[in-house]
Amino acid sequence: MTKAEVSELMGKIADEYPNFMKTPDPGRRLETWTRILSKVPKGLAECATTRVLIEHKYNAPNISDIIACIKELTRKEGDDATSAWHILVRAVQRSSIMLPEEYNMLPYEIKRFAGGISGLIALGMIEESVFETVTRANFSKTYESLSRAKETEMILNGAQYHMLEEKYNLLREG
Repeated sequence: MTKAEVSELMGKIADEYPNFMKTPDPGRRLETWTRILSKVPKGLAECATTRVLIEHKYNAPNISDIIACIKELTRKEGDDATSAWHILVRAVQRSSIMLPEEYNMLPYEIKRFAGGISGLIALGMIEESVFETVTRANFSKTYESLSRAKETEMILNGAQYHMLEEKYNLLREG
């Protein structure tokens, strides 16, 4: 999205929440939103913003609300803990013949949970009823935690980039 498109998007939010643009530095907010939404198609961002505006009743949405909605709208089928569990089960079944290249193609959360091909083999040695109950519950919690951590890391990387860019500009100007 361009700066003008982001400004228009923020204007729609300000129409619903008049205090939205009453910040110490609205220009800085516009710059931040523009950086974050720069690679997001305009239609997708507008759809996400409309959806978030409908869902928020008392507070103006922030950029993280918009990004979360964009992620939800673009989420691929099977991109959740249940689908990941089924991928893990198949990987455990193949663990004794799995090649390192095949292991490396598994989603990050599954590799982190298993810890390696030997971890998949060890999971395959767990009694079936325990595997389907205890191991599945532990996997679901781990998966959700790792997914949240990954999202937080992506947001923080964007914020760190913004801070470094500001420092660089200050040093260059000063």
